[in-house]
Amino acid sequence: MRSILAVIMVLASSVKVDATSVVLFWTPTTIFMGADSKAVRDDGTVVTVCKIGAANDTYWAMSGILEWPASNFSADKVALDNMSTPLTLKSRLERFESAVKPELLTVLNAVRSERPLDFRNAYQNDPALEVAFADFEDGIPRAYVRYFVTRVDLTRDSVYLDPTRIDFPNREVSRSGFAALGRHEAIDALRAANPSFLEAPDVLGTIRRLIEIEIAAVPTEVGPPIALVEIDKEGAHWKSKGACGAN
Repeated sequence: MRSILAVIMVLASSVKVDATSVVLFWTPTTIFMGADSKAVRDDGTVVTVCKIGAANDTYWAMSGILEWPASNFSADKVALDNMSTPLTLKSRLERFESAVKPELLTVLNAVRSERPLDFRNAYQNDPALEVAFADFEDGIPRAYVRYFVTRVDLTRDSVYLDPTRIDFPNREVSRSGFAALGRHEAIDALRAANPSFLEAPDVLGTIRRLIEIEIAAVPTEVGPPIALVEIDKEGAHWKSKGACGAN
């Protein structure tokens, strides 16, 4: 799956994360999550952005169209609004999907109309938004990855979103599960060469190295500081907050 441009709009100034690098690793007792923090404004100014959010003991990381001021869209706000409710995690996820899809479609239709070449190159047949959620429910660690893939119905000349859902645990994954969002070509190459790389005892240290590998591969798009969090039945334990707060 080709990475897309992750676009963040801050106030009235556009910020492009030419691709976030997010890593999630699930085990039957713990969820580990890491993300880079680099973002680049349209004028070339480099800024840092927190890419891990939290509410109601649920954590999430995102890549893709994160904010779009012209339509008052904020993916993080949609997540915050829906994860803050007292509903079950399944219900909150369903509400998030229902809420985020029409807002994403408004943005995508605007891009397709105003910048058709950008739409074809950056969005068509790729995720407009990628989100990884992590939480404990009934004492069980659960991770939910959602890819909102942009499609075009040529017969109707209309844009629609084709969600791909990966949940941990699942029938195939009972011991460990891995997901990478945004730019992860270098990470994928390492996984192919060494499938057991995450069996090391220091999982967060390994995730840090994976993101550092992606930073070295595409330094113009992915960069420090790196945020790292471990989530178990006792709660969240930050090894490094990166741009999400003081370390």
